[in-house]
Amino acid sequence: MISVATIAGLEAHGIGYILGTRERSTREVRTTVIDNDGVAAPLTIPRQKGETDLAIKEVSVVGRPLRTLP
Repeated sequence: MISVATIAGLEAHGIGYILGTRERSTREVRTTVIDNDGVAAPLTIPRQKGETDLAIKEVSVVGRPLRTLP
């Protein structure tokens, strides 16, 4: 798991990052990100054995943009 200190260091240096989490493992992810009414755009990831269809949307939390792949 990535620490708060690591995130702060990345942001202090202006480095963009993507964090992943299990969709339904925490209440914050469920209530703030997944249940958000934002429009999700389709995203297809090519894989060795076919494709994986996902959806991506951007959600703002405490003034920071968060992008999710629900």
